[in-house]
Amino acid sequence: MEKEKVINEGGINGSADGTIDYDSADFLALQAMIKASAEKLDETERLNNTLLSIRFQMENYLGDE
Repeated sequence: MEKEKVINEGGINGSADGTIDYDSADFLALQAMIKASAEKLDETERLNNTLLSIRFQMENYLGDE
């Protein structure tokens, strides 16, 4: 399955490229840091993050035309 390129006007690390290279060392390091941080959360914090994620997805969906 091919990874989808995501448009990001700022690019990673200010590259201004506008796409995310999911195989770059910077992206993989950031992903590892986020996972390590998430593993330290207690159950309540994880649930709150999940609920926030759903909320933001719903707001994004409602904002789409």
